[in-house]
Amino acid sequence: MAGDVVLVSEMEHHANIVPWFQLREQTGIEVRFIPTTDDYRLDLSGLDELMRGVRLLSITGMSNVLGTINPINELAAVAHRYGALIAVDGAQSVAHQPTDVVALDVDFLIFTGHKMLGPTGIGVFWTREDILDAMPPFLGGGGMIADVRTDGYTPANGPTRFEAGTPPSPRRSDCTRPCSTSRPRYDQRRATRTRIGGRRPHETRARFRRSCSRDRTE
Repeated sequence: MAGDVVLVSEMEHHANIVPWFQLREQTGIEVRFIPTTDDYRLDLSGLDELMRGVRLLSITGMSNVLGTINPINELAAVAHRYGALIAVDGAQSVAHQPTDVVALDVDFLIFTGHKMLGPTGIGVFWTREDILDAMPPFLGGGGMIADVRTDGYTPANGPTRFEAGTPPSPRRSDCTRPCSTSRPRYDQRRATRTRIGGRRPHETRARFRRSCSRDRTE
């Protein structure tokens, strides 16, 4: 709603920026950005000021642009100290390192199947049970209801209320396999040698730096 603040970072995937801009256009929320340092880490020096009035901190666990692994535990502690929730884009991090939502103390974790060698078009949205129970369904149809009457309906309990229509059962089955398979730990030295989109990491980071500098001056 108008006046609410969502805090993201400059190193986010577009999928964790554009939806907040769309919500800003629809409801009038404010979108703030955590800046990035010259060595491609989050600049947390002004985090306390940025957190004032924030309802949600939405942050990547591992940047798909820079390879930076963010301190999620630290960020979760700060968010909760200010009464905010924290959502983690785990599309990169879940595929490269063990992920324990309890130990991380996050409120939401979102990741996709195809980054773990699973199928495209399916992913995982995890949240704490108390938050899930308080969330209303946003799609209507078969499968998401417990009861339908001429005077209304009762949604199903748990995650089922968010899964209207026929589920993509084959994709769902194929997505569970990568989630339960042991994976080698993330090797940052190997990642440093890897080309990103046809460019070496330092070239990609230079483009990222120029983009952020241009945004700050516009």
